[in-house]
Amino acid sequence: MNSSSSSKVIVVVVEVVVIIVILVLKAIIEEEIVVVEVVGVIVLLLLLLLLLLLLVVIVVVVVVVVVVVVVVAVVVVLGVVVVIVVV
Repeated sequence: MNSSSSSKVIVVVVEVVVIIVILVLKAIIEEEIVVVEVVGVIVLLLLLLLLLLLLVVIVVVVVVVVVVVVVVAVVVVLGVVVVIVVV
């Protein structure tokens, strides 16, 4: 995943969370659901946010590893080219 697709995923997830929160608040105001259901929904939202954070961390780690591998490969190739040119 490149940075643009991961940011799109983050935006979509944030929009879904905001919509769910708005629906829960509306239901609380209209007194259609009990507090226990609200607590369950809040716990699910927290778990969703935790999974989102885990996804972001995994994406960042993968990007960093790819960048490090590319930099090391470029340095090795440049080193070989310099050795060949010098010799």
